[in-house]
Amino acid sequence: MVKSIISLQQMNSGNELKIKNFWNGKRCIRDVTTVRFSAKGHTVLFDVDVVGGLNIKKKFGDNALSIFIQPPSVEVLRQRLTGRGTDAPEKIEQRLAKAEYEMTFADKFDTIIVNDKLEEAFREAEKKVRDFLK
Repeated sequence: MVKSIISLQQMNSGNELKIKNFWNGKRCIRDVTTVRFSAKGHTVLFDVDVVGGLNIKKKFGDNALSIFIQPPSVEVLRQRLTGRGTDAPEKIEQRLAKAEYEMTFADKFDTIIVNDKLEEAFREAEKKVRDFLK
C-alpha cells in the first residue's frame, strides 16, 4: 500500500527506460518494455513500487521527482485493508509486512506525502508535481 510516484521531465534524446506499465496521462499502458524520450522532452508520471521508484530516481537524478506516499500509520493501513474485506488475514499480514519494510526507504525520496485523507493527499501530490515542472 506504499506507493511511489515519479515525474520525469525534459529528457534528452536517446534516454530510455525499461518498464512494464506507465500512465500516459489518459490511460495505463501495459506490457511496454521500453519508453523512449525524444529531444523535445516529455513529462511522464509513473505509479510504481518503492524499488521501481528508487531505480527510476537513480537513473534520472534531478530530472525526476520522487514522491513517497504512505499511510498515516501501519495500524491505519491495517484498518483500511481489513475494512475492504477483499483479502484473507494472511494476505493482509503479508501486505503490512511489505509496507513496513518499504516505509524504511521513505527518506530516499524527494518528498513524502501521508495519505491520511485521499483528496488532500492528491492535491498535495499534484502541487508537488506542478512545482517540479515549473
